Amino acid sequence: MEVYTIHFESLDSTNTWAKKNLHTFDPTKMTCIIADIQTAGRGCFDKQWVSKRGNLTMSIFFHIDPKNPLLPYIAQVFTYSTYKVLQKEGVATRIKWPNDLLVGDKKLCGVLAETVQGGVVIGIGMNVNVPVETNQPTTSLIEITGREWDLNQLSEQIIAEFQEDLQLDFAEFQECFNTLVSGKTIKSG
Repeated sequence: MEVYTIHFESLDSTNTWAKKNLHTFDPTKMTCIIADIQTAGRGCFDKQWVSKRGNLTMSIFFHIDPKNPLLPYIAQVFTYSTYKVLQKEGVATRIKWPNDLLVGDKKLCGVLAETVQGGVVIGIGMNVNVPVETNQPTTSLIEITGREWDLNQLSEQIIAEFQEDLQLDFAEFQECFNTLVSGKTIKSG
């Protein structure tokens, strides 16, 4: 599916903006909304996710068949895709149910999915190029790897992996995801 990207310097929330404007999106494309700064983002249970410049704050909207067996687990599919991208980049993460990625016991990113009329909005907030300043146990890619990351390249890798994972049958996805959540790793074939 072709991806159309909309970039903002600052937004309150990429998910909120996507939901307000989804009626203007091309139904044949995946629309990606990226903000350099997010001032009122949120995660599961309405937890706040404020993001400074240098971190990845992105939402995607796309149409999906309501009968698709992956739909109820779409946040987990996106988390799984992000996990695989980071593994390929040499960052050892683990999935914390239902949709967070941790390094050790520190949170690196979270995913929030919301079903909307005709589709789904999936948001990701990832600590990337800015050390995290919070009283919660968190980390960032720059703290883990010691190098700066290209946010455009990272977002493109995640979206490409997600589009591939949307083609998995449910049983294959379920087995892979459950293996990871239980602390095991997927062996490449």
